Amino acid sequence: MNPPFGEVSIPSKQYIEEVYGDTKGNVYQTFVECFQDRLVPGGFLGIISSRTGFFLAQSSDWRERILLRLYRPLLLADLGSGVLEAMVETAAYVLRSITEEEDRNLTLNIVPKLLEIPLDRQKCFSIAKYQKYRGGLKRHQATQELKRLCETHYISLIIGHFIRYKVNIIKVQKSEVPSYLPYPNLICFRLLEEGDKEGALIDIGLLFDF
Repeated sequence: MNPPFGEVSIPSKQYIEEVYGDTKGNVYQTFVECFQDRLVPGGFLGIISSRTGFFLAQSSDWRERILLRLYRPLLLADLGSGVLEAMVETAAYVLRSITEEEDRNLTLNIVPKLLEIPLDRQKCFSIAKYQKYRGGLKRHQATQELKRLCETHYISLIIGHFIRYKVNIIKVQKSEVPSYLPYPNLICFRLLEEGDKEGALIDIGLLFDF
């Protein structure tokens, strides 16, 4: 895909800030995040977009919480200017969504941290408390994790005046240790100074048999 880039439009600003808090800085980053839910496990997403998200400090949440957590980056071509008609420096990249086993490992890594969350008098915790003790996750990210934890019965949903969760302590204490899954290699090409970027990419593709 070649998503739009830049500031979000005024009509969509509130929605994006509420739902995609880690990627609100540039709309192309929001597109990358939302496509994660549209891929099959282990599915591939190819993108050409602005290159800023890979380098700017204010995009660190996007890199850490989205690209390196919910995807596995496989290929990055840092292209620079002269690719699109718009005045933007670009990068082309391929991301793989996490597999079912990687998703399971993601949940297993979270499980021990459930015992660190302070509980109320009914031995329950709220979404807000979960967000805080998971390093300040955005609400939609916390909700996704809590959904996985409910489906695997590490926690139970408690319905009342507001949503709360109860930890199934025995199951947590008996949870499996995450298996070792090697992180795939990321292949990067820096083509900022190349005049014929298309030709350079073709040559690289032939060299690596892409």
